[in-house]
This record gives sequence, structure tokens and C-alpha cells, in this order.
Amino acid sequence: MRFANITEYYKLEPVYVTPDQLLLDPSNPRIIIDAKDNIAYPESKLALSKVQDDILSIINKDEYHVAKLIKDIRSTGFIKAGQHMIVKKLSSSNKYLVIEGNRRTTAIKYLLQDASTLPPAVLKSLSKIKVQEFICIKNNYFSEEDIIDVILGKIHVSGPMKWGSVEKTYHVYK
Repeated sequence: MRFANITEYYKLEPVYVTPDQLLLDPSNPRIIIDAKDNIAYPESKLALSKVQDDILSIINKDEYHVAKLIKDIRSTGFIKAGQHMIVKKLSSSNKYLVIEGNRRTTAIKYLLQDASTLPPAVLKSLSKIKVQEFICIKNNYFSEEDIIDVILGKIHVSGPMKWGSVEKTYHVYK
């Protein structure tokens, strides 16, 4: 039996989405330990304003440096500079769960709360966002969750906004 390579069991397809199609992930490893309860929301509840507002308030803390992202996007627009935003299409709607890019999504959602204050070019840059849609290929080796965990681990152990020690430990433990 040959060893299975995890990269054979998923693909990332480019798609364009509007910000209102993006849902913050309550299971985001960066915030899971900050959440009051590690609640596994059913897909049908993810789009609820209460759920999304709670996640937004957790991610929009000083230690996650979202204020810097907000400032950068406000001044230059949304520029995807080599960093993928990875999303998973929800089967029950035209919404996408943000697997990777929750801080950027938080910054975008924050800015759009008062879109009238944004320069037209910045607003245009936020109207359609190129993301990578995660598609799991059915297999006997890895679950969808396992594959997502590996992808996130590779990005955040040495990525641009590394996880802290607690987040890394939680990821390894999980």
C-alpha cells in the first residue's frame, strides 16, 4: 500500500465573492481559546448576525493587529499580496466560511460598516474579492477537518501572522 499524500485530496479553486458572502469561522484556531465556549455551530447558524458579531468582536482585539489591516486597507484598498484567503462553500447557501483570512475578513467587514467614508477606489477593491475555494476530494485517508488542519498549520506556524504558543499547542493537541 502506498503512502497517501494529503495534497492529492484537496484542491483550491479561485472564485470571486462579495464581502457579505464571507462568514467568519468560530473554529478559527487563532480565536478558539478566546471564545467563551468552544461551540460547534451547525452550518445553518453560522450566518446569524449574533454569531458573526461575536466572532468579529473576538478577532478585532489589539493582539490580532486588525487595526493595522484596517488602516492599510483604508489607505490603499484591498490588495491580495501573495496571501491566500481560503474559503469553504456552505452547502445550504451562497455563503463561504473563511478558513484562512479571518483577520482580513474582519478588517473588510469593519470598514464596510461605514462604507460612505471610504474612497471610491477602496470601496471598489472591496466589492469583489478573489479567494481560493477549498474543495475536499473524497478519500479513505484524510477527513476534511484533517486536511484543513494541515493547511492552517503550514500557514500559521511560519506565516505572516504566526500563531502564539498557546494556539500552536492547541493545534498540535487537536
